[in-house]
Amino acid sequence: MLALLGLFLTAAVPRPAPADGARLLIVPEHSADAARVDELYDGLRAAGLSLVELDERAGVDRPVSAPATPGVRDEARAHIAAARARYHELELEVAKSEIDLALDELVRLERPEDALELFEEALLVRATVLAASGGEADHDLALLAHLVPGREALNPAVHAPSLVEAYARVRATALAAPPGTLLLRPRVAGFAVAQLLIDGRPPAGEVAQGPHLVIARADGAEAFARIVELGAEPLVLEPFLAPRDAGGRRAAAVQRARGAVTELERGAALAELAALCAARGVVLLSGAGAELWVRDPPEGRAPLTTLVVGAGADGAAVGTATLAALQAPAKQKLGLPDDDGVSPALAWVVGGGGTTTAVGLLAVGVWALWPYNAWPNEAHDAPPRPVLLGCCVD
Repeated sequence: MLALLGLFLTAAVPRPAPADGARLLIVPEHSADAARVDELYDGLRAAGLSLVELDERAGVDRPVSAPATPGVRDEARAHIAAARARYHELELEVAKSEIDLALDELVRLERPEDALELFEEALLVRATVLAASGGEADHDLALLAHLVPGREALNPAVHAPSLVEAYARVRATALAAPPGTLLLRPRVAGFAVAQLLIDGRPPAGEVAQGPHLVIARADGAEAFARIVELGAEPLVLEPFLAPRDAGGRRAAAVQRARGAVTELERGAALAELAALCAARGVVLLSGAGAELWVRDPPEGRAPLTTLVVGAGADGAAVGTATLAALQAPAKQKLGLPDDDGVSPALAWVVGGGGTTTAVGLLAVGVWALWPYNAWPNEAHDAPPRPVLLGCCVD
């Protein structure tokens, strides 16, 4: 009953919004199952901490999948040629399948922006096939207009009159489309700076609504490339850029951290693990307790610190109430304005009621050791005008 009352009271206590750079990674015990790990993450997330996402934890508490294979230009060319051949043989469905395979190869290239001529060729072939089969080719033609804005018209000696007219109509509409809002916020393993490209070029000014090729890249990481549809509503993309073999490297770092003899060795393994997950902090749980590694710790604190957390502790939901009870002093340590106090009733529920748990202590420990400049003073709303934002972990 006391725990429920504590959770009810914490709903009224404001919490600062986590910054993209202040992400935390949990390395669970060997015996912890997925449900137990999810419970721990949910509890810390409810306490206001920003955590490494599920698909970015392969090798830590998720299986390691085979590394993604990069696209091959020659394979893309072969699929385009096959699509042309099937089109002339009136095998239109097979032709569409071949051109889809070509585009899949192109978006998986190491540098898709260097293959815009192949994108152009593939889109023209697919538009031709779609027009012949009674399908809608406007999407491909609009994307072509954005990728190659200098192409003012199709060659009537090569393309059917209906396609030439369709391209002229779609191009005029696409280039005059109202601007949209695209928020591109990549997280990068290794904390490198990401390069952002729209339709193969660095963004400049407003981005028109319609289909676009969006690319984000960083040194040492697999590029992110997607064909997206930008509409009237804001489109938010938050790709995670990591090496293709990141899962295997994370698993190896976890093993080194658990098998380390010295704190120096364990700290080095956790530092590599944090870089591979773009996390500012890593909590290593074991049967003996927990250790917290923090990137760029506050002055006077070591990167690796032991936390008072019992083995196998649960109660993630009550950890939210514990953190809320100590939020005001924690905010002072973080250099944030203390504009919201804690209810005396809540303090009694958490302290006098005895509902403090290991998860709550873990959250408090993270707050106490977090760099003072890792959190924003206020949350920022999405910008009202079209804008392209880049955000990297520092």
